[in-house]
Amino acid sequence: MPAHLRDFFRQVGCGCIGDSCYAIYPPIDPSEIFDMKTAAGLKGVVLVGDDFAGTHDAYDTRGRWWRFGQVGDGGTFQPSDKPKNLVALVSEWFAGPGPGAAPAGGA
Repeated sequence: MPAHLRDFFRQVGCGCIGDSCYAIYPPIDPSEIFDMKTAAGLKGVVLVGDDFAGTHDAYDTRGRWWRFGQVGDGGTFQPSDKPKNLVALVSEWFAGPGPGAAPAGGA
């Protein structure tokens, strides 16, 4: 498990954020969410978050480095470069953009 993710779980933990806006869970096997056929296609992927709208945030653990991305209704892992990991996703979504970021609306 990458250090950023381990540290995040130690400091923040798991559970729902807001009124069922997002759930963070410890890395779980896709078979706990998806049917057997879909889960078999996600071998090596662990799920870590849920937006309650059909998308699960996940890491593909099969390479040298864990790669962040999403698993949608289609049951396939799609890598993501932005946000680069779960910590960035939660920070950007719930804490807002960092210093120097353009305000919403592009101004």
